[in-house]
Amino acid sequence: TREFDAPPAKVFRAHTDPALVSQWLGPRRLQMKVDHYNCRTGGSYRYVHVGEDRHEHGFHGSFHEVRPAELIVQTFTYEGVPDGVALERLVFTDQ
Repeated sequence: TREFDAPPAKVFRAHTDPALVSQWLGPRRLQMKVDHYNCRTGGSYRYVHVGEDRHEHGFHGSFHEVRPAELIVQTFTYEGVPDGVALERLVFTDQ
């Protein structure tokens, strides 16, 4: 559980707008390049984190269900361990 001092709609936008996602996701010491990010039910994403040594770490997944300002259900795969797929459920509620 994570809490943010912002309304659910703004936190949802930070998770769905690729320009915003690239500002906060991942270790700050790495550069993030978004290949594609289509946050909608049935959509998908792929991005790459690039280290100082120029080594790339790719991540991809699918959006299984997206309800604006309410819910995101998605898969998450680190391409360095392709058999390790996580299912994430993000619920946006007002506290």
